[in-house]
Amino acid sequence: MNDQREYGLLFSCDFVKKLDDTVLRVVLNGDLRLIHSGPKDASARYYFFPINGKECRDPRTINTQLHIRNADSNIHRPAYVEGYCRGIPAGDVYVAWNVGDIVTGEGLDQSEYEIGDSVTRWVATGRIIVEEVDLESSDTVIV
Repeated sequence: MNDQREYGLLFSCDFVKKLDDTVLRVVLNGDLRLIHSGPKDASARYYFFPINGKECRDPRTINTQLHIRNADSNIHRPAYVEGYCRGIPAGDVYVAWNVGDIVTGEGLDQSEYEIGDSVTRWVATGRIIVEEVDLESSDTVIV
């Protein structure tokens, strides 16, 4: 709890995937905080799930970004991030929750943001939930 890292691994879990043709459902439930701390207009952080060391791309990355402009704010936000990942083979799977620099593009320029002061799981429990989902036998549709 009360992790103040600005880069890298925040917490993780191991999972054993039983079948090759299933997908992983990955969920984060926890607490995030970001304080703007610098001369630039805002601070930002990128939070993401690498699975076996790489971000999932199929069907999409599983992530969120926090942006803040007000230097006096100290708001701890509940965080719920969920996504699915295809193409993970059966066997041991390492699921991590990481923090890093924002993803640029679509009007975002990383040079406009300070790193800020982030805290994860401040006096709160954080959970990673991993579930193996068989799409052939469920009504789940992933877009």
